[in-house]
Amino acid sequence: MSSRGFQLGIWARAVLAGLILIFPAGAMALEGFYGEWSSALNAAKSSGKPLFVVFAHEGCPECAKLESVLAGERARQALDNAVKLLLEYSDYPQLADRYNVSATPTLILLSPDSNWTRCVYRDVGSQSVAEILAIGRRIDSMVAAPRKTEPTAATSARQTAQPATANPAPKAKTTKSSRKSTRPPASSYSQGDETAPIFIPRRQVSRSATQASRDYDYYEGPTQYNDYQPW
Repeated sequence: MSSRGFQLGIWARAVLAGLILIFPAGAMALEGFYGEWSSALNAAKSSGKPLFVVFAHEGCPECAKLESVLAGERARQALDNAVKLLLEYSDYPQLADRYNVSATPTLILLSPDSNWTRCVYRDVGSQSVAEILAIGRRIDSMVAAPRKTEPTAATSARQTAQPATANPAPKAKTTKSSRKSTRPPASSYSQGDETAPIFIPRRQVSRSATQASRDYDYYEGPTQYNDYQPW
């Protein structure tokens, strides 16, 4: 081997070694995107920006489509208000479990207000350029959205307990007779009393009354007051 060929061989190995250092095994190279979790998290902490994370997998057709979209200048600029991270799904199984990632590609946005643990956006599948631009416009508003409070045991108990309310009293059934004024019982009149009603309906008086009470059982239908039948 000539000295020139030997020098080229050394140079090629050096370049290859440099590429291995820049892009470690399993890391996915995409311009403007980090390929490793810890470095992206450190960059997010330094800048205070949210983390835009894409879980992809080698050999995934939808992932390849998404990567081609994210490689475009418009998409990269749209996501400039976040630290961008592209992860190989199989290299981060615990991280995927933490954020319930079970399919690729999955896109999530992590808010800095929770030390980059709160997910404020999630989508699964390839995205168009227009959809990436829309995500970029919404990043700030999604991060600024109020955090949902997790229900405590006491809160859950208050929500499940039924309010103590009094049972409404049943409505009185209105009848034709109840709409008229109530007349005194027949026993309050004496025979020949001019104030006694001329016609009264048949009324069953309590049979437990004594003879002295002079309660009567009147005949069926309108009848003269004086036509009574004593017990």
